[in-house]
Amino acid sequence: KGTNTINNVLTKSSLRYNDLLKTHKNINDSYFIVNNKLPNSEFSIYYVLKDFFKDDNSKQTPKKYQKIIITLLYDIYTSKYYPNKDLLDKTIIDRCELKIRNFSKYEVSELFKEIFINYKILLTMQDKNAVQMLESSDSFKLGRLVAKHESTYRDDRKNIENFADQFAGNISRKIGCIDDLKQYISELTERLKRNKSKIYADTYKDIIETINGLSDDNFNKCDFSLGYFDERYNFKKKNEE
Repeated sequence: KGTNTINNVLTKSSLRYNDLLKTHKNINDSYFIVNNKLPNSEFSIYYVLKDFFKDDNSKQTPKKYQKIIITLLYDIYTSKYYPNKDLLDKTIIDRCELKIRNFSKYEVSELFKEIFINYKILLTMQDKNAVQMLESSDSFKLGRLVAKHESTYRDDRKNIENFADQFAGNISRKIGCIDDLKQYISELTERLKRNKSKIYADTYKDIIETINGLSDDNFNKCDFSLGYFDERYNFKKKNEE
């Protein structure tokens, strides 16, 4: 089905062979930048899009996503592709939030790792430095720091774990501005102290310094969420390192 979909797009776009080669090279180069290896023969940009724009409550691709996939395929193969980062951000964050609220941490971790790779490929196809720019942003780094700070609770402190899970599963609603984040950090830190969990001074200091260096104008809550998820679902607690 993926091959047929791409063939239909190619037929409509009347691409030259050289243009097609350039497009495939861009796709393969983007895959390599993200994964540090070349894709196998079964790799297809169609399946990247199909796996990314997916309803986790349904086995079928919703019509709204079918239209997006076809449009993006056409843009990719006609060299008109420019990723709508807002759309990509909303899709990946919405899917993660839904999974967190309804599935196990292992399932959420596996989902995030998979779709974050696809997210990075789609960004990289337009700008080879896109992932580096994302991961070097203060908002993304702050997300990672908050997830590290969060992870220090003791395993028997389920109340803190539930508190953190509730935050993660509703992160797009919980964080609208810097003050919202300050409130969460304050409450989380107080809970950690009350439950005698280990608080790492360096991590907490880095969080406060980063927050103080940001304003609502330069704080990107989507980049923050991605950094938070990236650390949360790839982390090892410091006492396990």
